[in-house]
Amino acid sequence: MSLYELQQEMLEQVMELNGTEIVLTRTIRTKVRGGGFKTETVELAPQLVELYPARRHNDKVGEGGESLDTYWVLIAPPNTDIQRGDTFVQYGTLFTVVEIDPMKHFNRVGWLQCVVQAGDYVGKSDGTG
Repeated sequence: MSLYELQQEMLEQVMELNGTEIVLTRTIRTKVRGGGFKTETVELAPQLVELYPARRHNDKVGEGGESLDTYWVLIAPPNTDIQRGDTFVQYGTLFTVVEIDPMKHFNRVGWLQCVVQAGDYVGKSDGTG
């Protein structure tokens, strides 16, 4: 077993233990004849990811001292169908994917690390409010 295969097996185990299933919504905008655009919203198949809050130091320090930004990180297997601008509802909150960073190890993409922005509270993800 190669180190890459071992890493993928460990990622699968982490997802099974602590993973969360999300349904991504993607808005596709295509050009149509006459110079306009057609907008279509598509719901993708459920995908297993890991989602957790994180903090980082803000570069801008005010009079109150140092500042920390809170953001959310999504970890996904390398074959996950995810794009910048995709949205999903989890914990009753609408999240938007703002960054996708393929994490490479052993010259191959081992996982996707995404920064997601929490938006408005929209109720439970099953739509019951």
